[in-house]
Amino acid sequence: MIKAALFDLDGLLIDSEVVYYQMANEMCSQYGRSLTLEQYVCNHSGRTLVDNVQSYIDLCGMPITVREGMQWTWDREAQITANGIPLKPGAEALLKYLHDHGIKMILATSSLPDRAEQLLRQNNVYHYFSGAVCGTEVKRGKPDPEVFLLAAEKAGEIPSHCLVLEDSENGIRAAYAGGFPVICVPDLKLPDKEVLDMTTAVVKSLDEVIPLLAQL
Repeated sequence: MIKAALFDLDGLLIDSEVVYYQMANEMCSQYGRSLTLEQYVCNHSGRTLVDNVQSYIDLCGMPITVREGMQWTWDREAQITANGIPLKPGAEALLKYLHDHGIKMILATSSLPDRAEQLLRQNNVYHYFSGAVCGTEVKRGKPDPEVFLLAAEKAGEIPSHCLVLEDSENGIRAAYAGGFPVICVPDLKLPDKEVLDMTTAVVKSLDEVIPLLAQL
């Protein structure tokens, strides 16, 4: 029986992965390299900003520190997303359904706390969540299950009673490693079959999750 839902943020609740790819490619382009969408999806989607910036620095030989790269990303994102990033289709309906049925909701994201809160408030859905675990609270990012295990603790539930909702391969691997049922809602890329085999279900959008809840 599902008593809590653990939500990823980028590419799952909000339509932000395309924005992040554009920023990553812009950063790399300043140093004479380009980053394809396939490279971003395979190597960077679902990872922490620290890990990604370090990867961009290594790829392009950037003469900057990780901190400088992170600051550039924060500043550029603030410019691009001043008016917010829209929710993914079906997100608000699912959050309302879970709230109405007494299922706790915890955010489990590699994002920074202030950013996550701002994006949820801009979309008027922050009040649905009873807690969050963000990138600053974990030592190991996805595919390590730490973020979901901490989110389950905040929900006061065991992993088998917490449904994870994820779009990325790293997120699905993390949920599976932690013993969580996980539904995949693909964003930029359909995960490989090996990863899809780790899921409870695969749906096209969040509004397709509601009919599945009674079966879990």
